[in-house]
Amino acid sequence: MADVAQLAGVSLSTVDRVLNERGSVSDSKRRKVLQAAQVLGLKRLLPSALHGLLRFALIKLIVIR
Repeated sequence: MADVAQLAGVSLSTVDRVLNERGSVSDSKRRKVLQAAQVLGLKRLLPSALHGLLRFALIKLIVIR
């Protein structure tokens, strides 16, 4: 994410908000982040809700083991 932030000229928190669809980000910054992510080859593999669910399930699995 640091590479995306540097290329887009924004903070890490802005990249996090855009890629995880949280909080508000201006349209221009959102475009910059998404363009930088595309240039660097990053893609959103899962919608954020599904990603969160899978992360929760993985954490639960680790804790139970």
